[in-house]
Amino acid sequence: MAMVPTYPITGIRVGLDHGDGVPLRQEIDAWFDSIEPTDKMQVQLFILALKHFQEMDPLDRLSYFQIAGIHGQPFVSWDESTKPEIPNKGYCTHANILFPCWHRPYVLLYEQRIHEIMTQVIIPKYPRHNQEQLTHAANTWRLPYWDWAVLKFDARRRPTYNIPKIVRMKRIRLKGPEGFTCVDNPMYRFSMPGGQSMGAYGITPIKEIPFDQCVATSRCASYPLDPSVCIPGVEDHDQIADNLQKHPWDEGKVDGGVLSESVYRLFTKEYFSNYKAFATTQFEPKQQLLDYLSCEGIHNNIHDWIGGFGCFGGHMSFPPVAAFDPIFWIHHCNVDRQFAIWQTLNPTSWFTREDKPYGCSSKANADSLDTQTTPLTPFHSDAQGSFYNSNSIRDWTKLGYSYPELQPWLTEYNPSGVFDRHRYIKAIQRQINYLYDSTRRLVLGSPWAKIGGLQNDYIINVIYERFAMKGLPFTVRLFIGPTQNSVAHSLNATSTYVGSVYNFCAPSLTKKGSCANCERQEELGAKSTGQVPITNALLRHVMLDRKPLDSLHRQQVEKYLTENLNWSITT
Repeated sequence: MAMVPTYPITGIRVGLDHGDGVPLRQEIDAWFDSIEPTDKMQVQLFILALKHFQEMDPLDRLSYFQIAGIHGQPFVSWDESTKPEIPNKGYCTHANILFPCWHRPYVLLYEQRIHEIMTQVIIPKYPRHNQEQLTHAANTWRLPYWDWAVLKFDARRRPTYNIPKIVRMKRIRLKGPEGFTCVDNPMYRFSMPGGQSMGAYGITPIKEIPFDQCVATSRCASYPLDPSVCIPGVEDHDQIADNLQKHPWDEGKVDGGVLSESVYRLFTKEYFSNYKAFATTQFEPKQQLLDYLSCEGIHNNIHDWIGGFGCFGGHMSFPPVAAFDPIFWIHHCNVDRQFAIWQTLNPTSWFTREDKPYGCSSKANADSLDTQTTPLTPFHSDAQGSFYNSNSIRDWTKLGYSYPELQPWLTEYNPSGVFDRHRYIKAIQRQINYLYDSTRRLVLGSPWAKIGGLQNDYIINVIYERFAMKGLPFTVRLFIGPTQNSVAHSLNATSTYVGSVYNFCAPSLTKKGSCANCERQEELGAKSTGQVPITNALLRHVMLDRKPLDSLHRQQVEKYLTENLNWSITT
């Protein structure tokens, strides 16, 4: 019997001008608000293509449902020509060194499918005289990213955090093939084709949430609610904005807070002893203190704040069903951007030693060690069944895209036709400082510059066992002062709250399958790490006369935290 060709994930191979670099993945709000004609055409093509994508038969290998399911449930093999050696195990790489590498071809697959639908399905429906312009727009389009760590301005020109505008709109007006029309916005939620339940295609309940009965995705439902309210889909976007917002100790002065400060530290020279420390929450004995932060750890919190917490969590809160929410893809596009920036700043840092496996679904991976050549199953680079590995996805520009900060081909970095890496890196660092360095902006040029001990920086490191609660996700919440006694929906419900660490996890066993990576981690009692910077919070305490803290000198802060640092766990 002839082998069925595998689906080749190549990225978008058109729109490339090798003299002027590659097309950029743009920040989604800037792209959506753009008045450039090409951007406006891209927006309408993206919405129409994504809508078509989501309406495809869930049994189609290239449907939205099937591709979202690669991330977890329904725990079936995808695009593998033979049965996986370990059936019904999924492809999870969380708390694993492969985390950012595995998600790169995954997002690339999603981007490629949308472009294929734009050019093969949507554009042919338009009048012929429009098709050339639309094709150019489609070929230069790349999936936008959501930079959730940068402050933007609301309608009153106030700096704030929020989910993207394109996500908040239930219906959207655009120019379709037959003129202007309003359509249901596929970024608002994913709805199952024909109103079918997700359980009809293998999705099972998690915790007490009937994901099997759901006909649409949910985000951050209000607490406390009957979990059955999630069945038709429910969103509380105001609550998500509150989760992302400043902390109460900011006292109305929005300066970035923990989220932007954590992202800034991802790119700080003093952080991370190696690539693995940057990539994953996986704990190792004798781990350096700064290595408790990770790209994956920050990513976990975003899943928590979008999905919701307490007695109800939306799809984004749980790895097996997270990718069904359309916001997942622009979130992970931003994670890939952070990965690419870090790679540019650390070009020689890569896999340095073999990593013990936690299990996998594919025959290609079974009983192997995780290295830079470990197959990133189930993603194929050609129709002959060749898998991507971490080495083959290392250069994102070869996959057909880059990001606004990463344009080494620009004239300003190539004086006299010779690439000036020093100038290029300095420019990237300036952009990082501008976007994320809240602590420095808080201190420089302010009365706080006279506070003693400003040279000191303070963090809280957290170690936790991933399956301490049998795979249920939980949040470690940190306080300088009394903890909050009752579970509340808002992270900002108390002025003593300073940050949190989310265990992005799910039970390893379900009725219809399991996550092999999760099974292995549970068997080994795997531990993960997280980190919360608290220098900003401590500066606020210094400035408050009612607080017994008047400097950031080490001895005084240690005493203060010994007496006032508290934590709680919520599920």
